[in-house]
Amino acid sequence: MVSAILFDDDKGRLAPLTDLRAAFDVRTGAFTMMERLARRLQAEFVALYVPERLAGVTRDRHALHVNELPHDGDEFLIVNGRCPFPPEEILDFELGDAIRDGASGDLVAARLRRAEVVEVLEDGRPGPDGRTSDQPVLLTRPWHARTVRDISIETDLLQATALPHVEIPDGVRALGEHPIRIHTEATVYPGVVLVAEDGPIVIERGATVRPGAIILGPAYVGRKSVVLEHALVGNTALGPWCKVGGEVKGCVFQGYSNKAHLGHLGDSWIGEWVNFGAGTTNSNLLNTYGSIIAQAS
Repeated sequence: MVSAILFDDDKGRLAPLTDLRAAFDVRTGAFTMMERLARRLQAEFVALYVPERLAGVTRDRHALHVNELPHDGDEFLIVNGRCPFPPEEILDFELGDAIRDGASGDLVAARLRRAEVVEVLEDGRPGPDGRTSDQPVLLTRPWHARTVRDISIETDLLQATALPHVEIPDGVRALGEHPIRIHTEATVYPGVVLVAEDGPIVIERGATVRPGAIILGPAYVGRKSVVLEHALVGNTALGPWCKVGGEVKGCVFQGYSNKAHLGHLGDSWIGEWVNFGAGTTNSNLLNTYGSIIAQAS
């Protein structure tokens, strides 16, 4: 297994998603991009490179070398952390191979010697030209997290269904042909309805789904998260330690956030340590059916 390095080149205009985290720590589905890359590439990340302003929080989150190479190793696979779905050819890279984004020309991945890694990630040199991808593969604006949401949730859940799971508990209604996976240490109360007609449903370790809740797949309830009584949750991924009630559809929760009360929340990306007050409601459609104007950095 080749040693891999994940880097945030700070070239994507992804704020505010990346104000407090590296691009690879952004959750775009059930997994963060780092978690998905590790699974897809079957690689061991040994170091992370991030903008200096994010070095401290990145060290707090990951027990890896940050902005420095490990002491050993002469050859590394470096991967751009803005890449939600790496091209499959990366798995077969040999020394000197590289690929660049089809839209921006930014480096997506390369397999380099130690000295070349230093030149690219520490000295700011552009690196090898390599091949250019046929399609854009890097996120460049914050709303791209929404663009890749559906495919991210769908593909992530197919991997997450491998977790240790139990049979559907008594009193829980399960509908649909897609997989439903309830972790052996999750709690799903009687009266819950799990509708897997449009996609899988995964309920992780320590999660709780309380009586009367309805979950529409594809959906992911992360570790220690709670879906409250009579909630309606669909096409949504909840990171760890979230609490949701009311109606939540088409959302990704980074983690540690609450939307516990009645109200509608749809087509949104929710960061960490967010708390929605009672009755909070958003809309993804103007009354005029016109284009929505967004302010971004």
